[in-house]
Amino acid sequence: MQEPSRQAFGDLNQLKLELQFDGFSSEVLYWGYFSGETWWRNYLHVHSFFEVCYVLQGEGSFHINGKDQALKAQDLFIARPNERHEIISSKNQPLAIYFWSYTLTTQKPRQDYDLFKLFQAFIQTSEVIIANATKLADLLEHLNREINQKQLGYRTVIENLAKQVLIETARMSVRTLPQASPLREYSHQELLVRTIDQYLRDNTKEPLRLKEIAAQIHLSERHMSRTFKAVTGKTIKSYATELKIEIAKQLLLKQKLSIADVAYETGFLDARHFSTLFRKHSGLSPSQYRERGGTEFI
Repeated sequence: MQEPSRQAFGDLNQLKLELQFDGFSSEVLYWGYFSGETWWRNYLHVHSFFEVCYVLQGEGSFHINGKDQALKAQDLFIARPNERHEIISSKNQPLAIYFWSYTLTTQKPRQDYDLFKLFQAFIQTSEVIIANATKLADLLEHLNREINQKQLGYRTVIENLAKQVLIETARMSVRTLPQASPLREYSHQELLVRTIDQYLRDNTKEPLRLKEIAAQIHLSERHMSRTFKAVTGKTIKSYATELKIEIAKQLLLKQKLSIADVAYETGFLDARHFSTLFRKHSGLSPSQYRERGGTEFI
């Protein structure tokens, strides 16, 4: 298969990428590629954003903040906001590079404090050149293939790859990475409950048969039932009924179904029995719930 042209890497600019991280947002401003066919230089300048380059081949120097740094293949180099810099290609072995730029705007983190800590450390570090950044090279080549081929779903793939590029750039730039938060470990009992919950959701229309659920998870009915109640405080039957009622509420509001149809869709063969249980759990009949638009208390 023929390798996709790297000249098309700049076609990524046709996509508006505004990336959201927990604690930061980022707008990708531009992507580009220099082939290194001839000598080049971009002269001293500054940016109000981050500019990152990856050396594909050749040699040169990166002049930043009054210092010269040698460049070679597989080097990643970074100019942060307001850092005066220029790139000077070697005349004998001109630089071929991928380059891209983006902003990083701080937001209040909600859950993923690991990414917040990572990008904070990236902003504060003074690291300029990262040698042997081959992991990032693979991501950039993947981006290049996606924009060249434009297969179904390429926009989503490119957005996710762009996020990974920013994360990997930060990881490689920070010499001492902050400690990652420990994984949330689920107990065997919690995993069992999750499996039963998913089974109940997938089989809402079916009558509740504990024997069939126990067969799915390879446990006895007694052991399964005792474990489920120990974790949730509810029996599987009561949990399943509450789940069916919640699904019925959604159907009553979102679909133009008769009460009997809603009862059938949630596994109740008797509409009267369904209405009785619905009133018991919500304080309203199914028709009253629908008329009030889901408002149970007025």
